[in-house]
Amino acid sequence: MTKQVVYSSSPEDFFYMDVNVPCQAACPAATNIPAYIRALFEGRYDGSYSINHMANLLPGVLGRVCSRPCEDKCRHGEPELGRPVNICHIKRAAADLRRKGPPPEPGPFASLGKKVAVVGAGPAGLAAAHDLATLGVAVTLYEAFEKGGGMLRYGIPEFRLPREVLEEEIDYVGRKGAVLKTGVRVGIDIAIKDLLEEYDAVL
Repeated sequence: MTKQVVYSSSPEDFFYMDVNVPCQAACPAATNIPAYIRALFEGRYDGSYSINHMANLLPGVLGRVCSRPCEDKCRHGEPELGRPVNICHIKRAAADLRRKGPPPEPGPFASLGKKVAVVGAGPAGLAAAHDLATLGVAVTLYEAFEKGGGMLRYGIPEFRLPREVLEEEIDYVGRKGAVLKTGVRVGIDIAIKDLLEEYDAVL
């Protein structure tokens, strides 16, 4: 198979390629895919993981279970070019090859003096708690099950998503200062009205 490749040194073309990235536009988290691929290619595994982590809380998890909408839009997958880049595998490689430990990121900022309760410690709840805690909000997660993770833990088998990968990335939320209360069923063990009275907001 042959490929027809066109080269350009035009600044306008460089700008177009930088701001029109179909794979990044297809990503629900708008992850900077070109940047983390470049970092991994250069051997900067920690940097590649950090770029991922800035856009989503769970790069190691998503590197294993993401539905990969980015790959459907990859320019390399266009008929005249061949196959799309295995973007999801690159995300996983960055997570697996980096040095262990929480990635560098902003904050936490000074306390805002606000308290928020988050109901459920699945992916959405964890992401909300992480971002709020980073901004200086005191966050408490209420989870009905005995451990956080939601369907990532209870709906995906361990051979597909190793629990140590999930545990490590959930732990980053706690390191931000968010408190996880498990085994608490909102509406049964604690009333919603009580949460509304105790917290400035309930998610």
